[in-house]
Amino acid sequence: METKFLKKISLFLLLSIGCLPALAQEKIAKEKLELEKEQALMPYKAKVEFNLDTLQFLEYNFHERQVQYKGKKVSDVLKDLDLPILYLCEIAKLLTYPPRVTKISLVVHQVGKELDLFKDYLIVIVFEDPLNFDEFKEASGFHFENLNPVFTQNLYDYLKDREVKSVYFNEYFIQRRAHLRNLELQKSDK
Repeated sequence: METKFLKKISLFLLLSIGCLPALAQEKIAKEKLELEKEQALMPYKAKVEFNLDTLQFLEYNFHERQVQYKGKKVSDVLKDLDLPILYLCEIAKLLTYPPRVTKISLVVHQVGKELDLFKDYLIVIVFEDPLNFDEFKEASGFHFENLNPVFTQNLYDYLKDREVKSVYFNEYFIQRRAHLRNLELQKSDK
């Protein structure tokens, strides 16, 4: 009798422990949905509302309210960006045949002479439907001797009607700033 009871308890504990990851994932999904609802209500703010502080402008519009660009056209994102694009960097592509471009990073502010993902201001656009790499190369002028092409009218015309899956501000920069804030808080606690 005790053996059956122990087996039942063991089975119950195993099932309970097995459900924990699923419950955690469900909680994370709910939190993400709540965050997206909050982001959807945040209005666009122009640079002048940030006293022309480019960093605050980009962080607010393209990080804190990034969900608002899902399903929109690239032209809508670029209209809201309202900054000159210096050049493209990081062109992510699927290794399929034919190759497809899944996202591009647009540099809008460069701190030093060389590209630095931890310091420069980038806007990343992820496409709902990956682009044909050969067409993208032709429109952008991208090739192995020109890995960071300038953003031209030809490229704009090619991209403007593409649907956006997501948009975000340089995630490396956001993570670095969060890390530096945590270090400052740790110092102030001591």
